[in-house]
Amino acid sequence: MDIFQVGTGDPASENAFGSTFELTGAGCERIFGTTQVTADDLARMPRPDGDPTAVLDPLLTHRGVGRHLIVHAAGVPDQILFFGFSGD
Repeated sequence: MDIFQVGTGDPASENAFGSTFELTGAGCERIFGTTQVTADDLARMPRPDGDPTAVLDPLLTHRGVGRHLIVHAAGVPDQILFFGFSGD
């Protein structure tokens, strides 16, 4: 991904290119049923039609803009999962 900074505000804005935007607690709650996503939650993520990206892809506004979420282990931040499409 062509990401140069952590963005704030709307990932669909014209100024979002090259930024990654955090999937906040509310977004995590909606998709995973929890605000503190774990590796086990990711493994259980719904996969419509067997596609593991089908649930996250709708969160991507356009090419060159990424999203990320914090993955927790034992109740503390442990990893960052980045997803998105290159601007190429």
